[in-house]
Amino acid sequence: MAAIEVNDIEMESMVVSNNRLVLACFWAPLSAQWMRFRSILDEIDLALGDKALVLKMNSLENPTYCKHLAIYESPTTIAFRDGEELGRWKGHRPLLKMLKDLDEIINP
Repeated sequence: MAAIEVNDIEMESMVVSNNRLVLACFWAPLSAQWMRFRSILDEIDLALGDKALVLKMNSLENPTYCKHLAIYESPTTIAFRDGEELGRWKGHRPLLKMLKDLDEIINP
């Protein structure tokens, strides 16, 4: 399965109303770091399965929501539960480091 592409309205409703972990990645099409990270995001989605909902949003097409969250780097990945931010990562990160960080959030 791959990360679900959403717009600002969908993102807001999925983040606020979800008691499951939501991993949201905000990206820009011309970002070299995003080009390297996008396949890792899909691998994260596969690895987490039902433990998390993995979303992605084009920050250039949804600038208001990104400004609201103070997202100025692509990619920026944020973990939420019940609308609360639990973790934030900027730029490209290796798969194993992301999975380790997410496991600490899922299983504190």
